[in-house]
Amino acid sequence: MRALHKYLGILLVLSCVWKVTGQRKSFCYYSSESQYRRGIGKFVPSNIDPKQCTHIIFAFANVTNLDLGKMNWNDYGSNGLYAGTTNLKQKRPGLKVLIAVGGWVMGSAPFVDVVKDQNSRSIWVQNVVSYLRKYNFDGLDMDWEFPGVRGSGPGDKFKFSSLMRMLQRAFQEEAWKSGKEKLLLTLATAAGSHYIAASYEPKEIIKSVDYMLLMAYNYHGQWENTTGHHSSLYSSNIDKGKKRELNQIWSINYWLGQGMPKERLIVGLGTYGMSYTLKNPAINGLGSPASAGGRPGSYTGEKGILAYFEICENLRYKGWRSVWIPEQQSPYAYGGDQWVGYDDTKSIAIKARYIVQQGLGGAFVWSVEMDDFTGSCGEGLYPLLNTINKIIKPSTVPLPTLNFRSQRPEDGPGGAVLPPRGQRPQMQPTINQPAAALRAGSGRAVIFW
Repeated sequence: MRALHKYLGILLVLSCVWKVTGQRKSFCYYSSESQYRRGIGKFVPSNIDPKQCTHIIFAFANVTNLDLGKMNWNDYGSNGLYAGTTNLKQKRPGLKVLIAVGGWVMGSAPFVDVVKDQNSRSIWVQNVVSYLRKYNFDGLDMDWEFPGVRGSGPGDKFKFSSLMRMLQRAFQEEAWKSGKEKLLLTLATAAGSHYIAASYEPKEIIKSVDYMLLMAYNYHGQWENTTGHHSSLYSSNIDKGKKRELNQIWSINYWLGQGMPKERLIVGLGTYGMSYTLKNPAINGLGSPASAGGRPGSYTGEKGILAYFEICENLRYKGWRSVWIPEQQSPYAYGGDQWVGYDDTKSIAIKARYIVQQGLGGAFVWSVEMDDFTGSCGEGLYPLLNTINKIIKPSTVPLPTLNFRSQRPEDGPGGAVLPPRGQRPQMQPTINQPAAALRAGSGRAVIFW
């Protein structure tokens, strides 16, 4: 009998381990603007390896006239970027493809009209549902950067909470009525206290999201006058006062402290570095004086940012040197008057192991096309993403459906408690049903903490 109890105990432990590891996720952002890059930087949906992702997020959709719309000239059509991305689901059963709306470049302007009042929110929400189904997306990644700032009034953070509740409620009601799998709602979330306080009702917002995608990067960058590592797990000795918060562990613990379920918290990891131009090339350590962002990369062409494969090229062929930061467990590299803080396979493995050790829901990368997708670094294809996945062992097995019951008067009518899936009413076919009466007509480059 004791042997049987011991055997059953082992099985229980193993089943718990399987449950945790089997539910971690690997979200892959894909920046569609990368189709315009030169040489080895040019990236299209066929370059995505769907085996590396449990979820792919197409970035970005536009916001126009209380609706979603295309961002690129070739998003639509059977040979368009949308279809090229969603068709990847045929290559990996269980893969989900979402579309992101927002980003740093878009800012707040189009969202101010969306959240203006209950009617505008309702129109936009219904249009979002129609758009996602029309183009075969499995959900929406909300990436407004950020409510309550950058041209958005302080009251908009409360309207944003209402918008997120209305989206989740609409997704649940549409799934119940149609019999389709529920659309997912994710939130690309600020990691620093300044934007968190200005933009969110933290304890309220976490109720509405299927997954929180924590943007745990861009803690430092070209807006500062000294060099700093932008995506460190730990703080450094150059960070004083409030800047001691500028690290991934602080951000993770903050959101967990607000009640975010561990299994729904996805930690963002960067496949790029934030670069600087040094004032004096001879002074090139962490915290060295900088005059501006680094010069644009040969392929990505953006000031202050270098893709991992561009950093590799500088190290392999242009005489740059890589230096390890012991206290932050991350590297930086420099050459001449250029300096970049970044992640390599060693440092990103440390971050991935932390995600596993803390029982978190998984990782996401911004973004797949900035990893070395051609193998030019000599480390194989997608060395950063591959390293992450070997450690977190992601699975497409879905989490249980979010238990969402939150509603306030400002959200408008609807939101009744839905019966269990097995008790849906029979849906009667309609003939010549009119279109919905309410239907109306770059990238996450820099985040200032």
